[in-house]
Amino acid sequence: MFTNQTNKKSFLIGSFLLLALVTLPVTLYFFQQRQITQSHAEKTVNLSFEPGFSPTGNLQIPAGSTFTLDVYLDPGANSVSLVKLVMDYDTNKFVPAGGFIPNFAAFPQVTEGPIDTPGKIIATLSIGSDLSKAIRVRTKIGSLALKALENVPANTNSTLSFDPQSQALSTSSNSSYDENVIAQTTPVTIEINKPTLSCGTSPGDSMLVIDTSGSMNDHDGTSGTKISNAIASANNFIDIMAMQQNNRVGLVNFATTATLDSPLTNLFSTIKNQVSSLTANGATCLQCGINKANQEISTHKNTGVKNAVIILTDGLANSIDGNYHQVSSSTAEHAALNAAANGHANNGTVYYTIGLGQDVDSDFLKHLALSTGGQYYYSPTTDQLNSIYSQISNTLTGGSVSGTVFNDVDGNGVFEPIEPGISGVLLQLYPLGSSTPTQLISTGSDGTFKLQHICNGTYTLKQSVPANWRQTLPSDIRGSTFNIFNGIAVTDKNFGDIKIVPTITITPTSVIIPSPTITPTPSVSSTPIPNGTPLMLDILLHGIGNSGDNANPTASSLSNKTPIHPTKNAIAMLYDINNKFVATASGQIKYSSPSGSFIGTVYTDKLIATGSYTIKVRSDFHLTRIIPGVLNLSTLQVNQIPQVALVAGDVNNDNKVDILDYNLILDCYSDLSPAVACNATKKVMTDLNDDGDVNQFDYNLFLREISTQPGD
Repeated sequence: MFTNQTNKKSFLIGSFLLLALVTLPVTLYFFQQRQITQSHAEKTVNLSFEPGFSPTGNLQIPAGSTFTLDVYLDPGANSVSLVKLVMDYDTNKFVPAGGFIPNFAAFPQVTEGPIDTPGKIIATLSIGSDLSKAIRVRTKIGSLALKALENVPANTNSTLSFDPQSQALSTSSNSSYDENVIAQTTPVTIEINKPTLSCGTSPGDSMLVIDTSGSMNDHDGTSGTKISNAIASANNFIDIMAMQQNNRVGLVNFATTATLDSPLTNLFSTIKNQVSSLTANGATCLQCGINKANQEISTHKNTGVKNAVIILTDGLANSIDGNYHQVSSSTAEHAALNAAANGHANNGTVYYTIGLGQDVDSDFLKHLALSTGGQYYYSPTTDQLNSIYSQISNTLTGGSVSGTVFNDVDGNGVFEPIEPGISGVLLQLYPLGSSTPTQLISTGSDGTFKLQHICNGTYTLKQSVPANWRQTLPSDIRGSTFNIFNGIAVTDKNFGDIKIVPTITITPTSVIIPSPTITPTPSVSSTPIPNGTPLMLDILLHGIGNSGDNANPTASSLSNKTPIHPTKNAIAMLYDINNKFVATASGQIKYSSPSGSFIGTVYTDKLIATGSYTIKVRSDFHLTRIIPGVLNLSTLQVNQIPQVALVAGDVNNDNKVDILDYNLILDCYSDLSPAVACNATKKVMTDLNDDGDVNQFDYNLFLREISTQPGD
């Protein structure tokens, strides 16, 4: 009986042991999985465009028109500190028309970009150094301005989307510093339609001025000569203008001299015959062509009708009116500019210029057009001519407003030639009494802008003043008001802004016990001579190995496990029970892959008595930290010091994490573009996670650490 009970007891004990052996690993596995899950953020960020659709389905955009989409970020459960936007578009359907314009109220710091590359627009935005600005609610983070190409077939669909390379980083405590918390992105599908003539009740008088110099006989396209393609495109333009009987078209050709082939007329078939009979021979007197068109407009213009001159040329001007000898291009261009200025001053004439081929002076032709409220179009070959003439025909049916947003360096509210333009500034056009803009556009790289297709009426034009700038022109912050009538071109509606120099206030901190200066290098060339009392240090450095960061110390799964500088400087400062500083221990610590920490022995600079001490520890570019509790140390024996985690981000080794460190990180920041002001030493200092790059991950690690300042 006793034996049976013993056997039963042994069986039960064995069963429990077996059960424990089976269940313990399973329990540990699920516990570890739970820990791993908790160390990762809940991916809740959504990026989207707005409007994302129209009541009838896809967004309807006319071909040849500029449009703007707002970009929104919904953080969900995260607190977003940085977003890297990579937006994809079809280069066969769209071109940037100002590109991406950040919302500086949401993201005051544009860390990099916006960068326009074929098919992609990239920008990295951050909240700056203020953690309170982290995005916690659905927020507009910018606007994307594109232009639908004119030659796209009618009813073509195209999708704008966020590239998988897009990133959102968070300061939430349940995330890691380098964890992309984007859950989804929402693209938008756009249907491109052929434009309808806007403001069709506004008639116009248009003079076609066509270069017939000898070079127009050259072949430059898939088929035909320059002159043959110019004829076909001009006749297409006339067909479009014939859709409204009140329009009139005239024709001038110019070579060594200029000829009025047809006065302004609405006998459109007659003028098409004149265009079709053009031949090419001679030099290039652009001034002659402009003067001849100006004379016809002055003599036969209709009151209250928009006057336009459309110039096509394939080379440099080399002749002037009344002189049969060739002159320098600068002399000929100056004469042509004066002729256009006179026509604009006397009759309000707007000049549109088309540069055909590789031999044109685009800067000159652009200046001639923009100075009169017109537009310059470049046609690399004859294949683009038909589309360009179609775009111009649509433009002529409405008015326009143009100008420059400039850096008013002296703050006097006057646009001076030496003052540069400001790119990427959003302009909004409001009809009188309306709170909704009818058109939006952003300035180009030179700060210029032009809004077209404006119907008759009274309008207000205003800018979205960039962050840290103040408007100086116009003096009324509400913008500039003007009238459009008979499709006129309003020019020089300029906006001046002056940069506001921000005042940086650093909150005073308590007096810090001075600590020895640590040379800002990843390692030292010599090994300290062992003496004094040895201390064995075990240090976790935030962002590396098994250390997370200040926001989430346990989120170490994404920390850098292969630091490129595995040896670091370290010091320990010893204080007696009266909190009196008694000794410093210095040396090196080395990265241990198994522990994910830095381990090494440091030696005091003097012998200390066995007893109780308080110890503070630090390493390069990390804040000083006190070892919890009072430690008992033994003289001349290796003393194991409890593990401690050090906060990263003290770039300048002043035992604080503040705006000074932040600025140094920005100097070396390089993800999309080269760093602005960095060298090898500074890069080591600012590479917080020691992976060889200073980018968005170091930036976000810094933000998650900045709440701890100064060190102990």
